Amino acid sequence: MSVARIEKVLDNGDVKVLHDPKDDNDESQDGRDVRRESAATSLVNLARSRAELFHKGEDTFATIEVSGHSETFSIKSRGFRSWLGKLFFETNGRAASGEALSSALGTLEGYARFDGKENECHVRVAGGPDHIWLDLGDPCWHQIEVDATGWRILESKDSPVRFRRPHGMLALPLPVRGGSLANLRDF
Repeated sequence: MSVARIEKVLDNGDVKVLHDPKDDNDESQDGRDVRRESAATSLVNLARSRAELFHKGEDTFATIEVSGHSETFSIKSRGFRSWLGKLFFETNGRAASGEALSSALGTLEGYARFDGKENECHVRVAGGPDHIWLDLGDPCWHQIEVDATGWRILESKDSPVRFRRPHGMLALPLPVRGGSLANLRDF
């Protein structure tokens, strides 16, 4: 290469490489590609490697691991956007711009909708022919699974059902064994 490269960091987190216009390639002296991945591309790649992307119709979702349990968010939600921004900073040591985040989220919606599985995403209660699941709304995202044999508390990562949580959803108390439905008849 005839002239040393100079990098300029742009407002959106991307890097513009300035070089001699006579140079006609983007390779270093040892032949490696030296172009830098954009912040938006890095965000997309990070999310695709760490989140399960899926959709139901035109609605798109991501299930992520947080503190050892699974959480599901709409890709358009503040929660998912915050998680993605935090992940980018932890990986790159710098914040992603709003423009990079917006571009990445639009791309991730496309991946979820066209490459992700179609799957239901419920709020609080989900039912099937033989089971009912209840999201307790607690910080660890526990669920109650009920079937003909009884009920059990499940970790969200061990459940076949995905719940999302709208803003303001409150936690339910943990159930206690030994009660009876007869106690509720007076109500």
